[in-house]
Amino acid sequence: MNLGNNCFLNVILQALASCSCFLPFLQNILAADVPWIEELSEMMPLTVALTSLLEVLGIVREERTVLNPRKVMLALSLYVSSFSLTRQQDAAEALIHLLSSLEEEISQSYVPHSSSLANITAFPSRICVPSRGQTECNRWKKHFFGPFDGTIGSILTCRSCSSMLSMDFEHFCCLPLSPVLDRRADIIEGCTLVDCLKHFTAVEHLENYHCSRCWHISALKYVSLKAEKNEAKINMLSQCVKLDSCDCKNLFLGEELSWTGFSHALKQLSIACCPKILCIHLQRASMNRHGELIKLQGHISFPLFLDLFPFMEATRTVGQQTLVENMQKQGKGLEQALVPQLSHLNTHQEMQMLPHIFGIAGENLPLETLSRNKVGKSVYESFRNPFGIATQDSSNYTVLESMTAASDVNCSLSFSRCEPGPDRKVTDTGDVSSSKSSPYCLSSVVEHYGITGSGHYAIYRRVASKAESGNSMGSMGTGDQQWLYISDHEVSSVTEEAVLAAEASLLFYERIESCL
Repeated sequence: MNLGNNCFLNVILQALASCSCFLPFLQNILAADVPWIEELSEMMPLTVALTSLLEVLGIVREERTVLNPRKVMLALSLYVSSFSLTRQQDAAEALIHLLSSLEEEISQSYVPHSSSLANITAFPSRICVPSRGQTECNRWKKHFFGPFDGTIGSILTCRSCSSMLSMDFEHFCCLPLSPVLDRRADIIEGCTLVDCLKHFTAVEHLENYHCSRCWHISALKYVSLKAEKNEAKINMLSQCVKLDSCDCKNLFLGEELSWTGFSHALKQLSIACCPKILCIHLQRASMNRHGELIKLQGHISFPLFLDLFPFMEATRTVGQQTLVENMQKQGKGLEQALVPQLSHLNTHQEMQMLPHIFGIAGENLPLETLSRNKVGKSVYESFRNPFGIATQDSSNYTVLESMTAASDVNCSLSFSRCEPGPDRKVTDTGDVSSSKSSPYCLSSVVEHYGITGSGHYAIYRRVASKAESGNSMGSMGTGDQQWLYISDHEVSSVTEEAVLAAEASLLFYERIESCL
């Protein structure tokens, strides 16, 4: 039911109902407090209202039924009072507000005895339910990472010294993708969702980047070539670990190094951890040359089944390209090109870039036969255990594997693996191929009619066939599926062809767990 310009919220509610794992996620949260069910409406009003509505939206009925989202709107307004739910709003923004409000509500109901998240494992339960048996840590891991939670990874690599300068991670619950445009700033003809993902993960070239590692390498070469070697300077430069915030430049006051001061860097994004439910926002809002907001018209084709794995592996190409170019430029082998250059900076920080570079180069690289460092260990060994700690596995050195255990999401190990797996090979073109996949199935499509700032939202959503009417409408069972077109109170059956022809603004994909 449209209570007054709230079609933007209606399509989001229908989209959530079409995702088979979202309702169980909410139900599991509420089930943890069954003995205190009478308190739930006061403690978690949004979770309770949303769960009740999605349960009804997930039932296939022959008769016409009108459902009222008023309780959800009232509960949501408690958290986003500045976001009017009775005026025209952006559906993607409404989804983010809804998910962030749920997160806030859930986190408030899991407050440990201490304000420190680091001490969360020390407390058996939250304050208001002290007798609960399940540890707070396990509950936090289970519920705090929702099915929409994913992670974008960003790697910055220097082409001059082959160093990985930075590795950053950013959370997302709705992946924003820009359409690929032509010279006239229109969506290119035949644009696809895969094109948008490739554009999102494309390598960005950064000119005139100041790389502190390049400076240290140049400074070491400068000192080494002098007739009278200054061992104090060499030791200070080789043992420097601060790099970006060190005082090493004060060693060369009044002297000129033969370094330009700038390097060429590469930056690339990829999907580091993919969520169970992938929401993609195709950003059609743009600005013309007159500074006016316009809507980008044009069809962006999207598949019923999407494999996200190629875009989880995308950042491997950055280090691979840098490594190969430097080897070709210097005309040297792998050991000659990189290891002596990096042996001057024999620190844990510098060793962190090795798995990214070596891990992408293929399984034929002689990792165990690389040049030895000062303590007689291979560079590979020193990275695997930089502090000399005896260990049974490499869990202490991976960035994302610990996140996998905590969030139960499918994570890319592009940032942490230093050995290519048996199913990963390097093709003749240098690309990394893999038999792995991260498959998703389309569950709903949100379409916007009108111009930027006004108009109407409708949704195409997948439902179970009548033969499976006892299941949730969002079920991903093996039975037949059908599609419905829903515009507020209007509901009609449509074909897959009609769904795929929609000018999508939001796409909801659900991960196919059985294929992982």
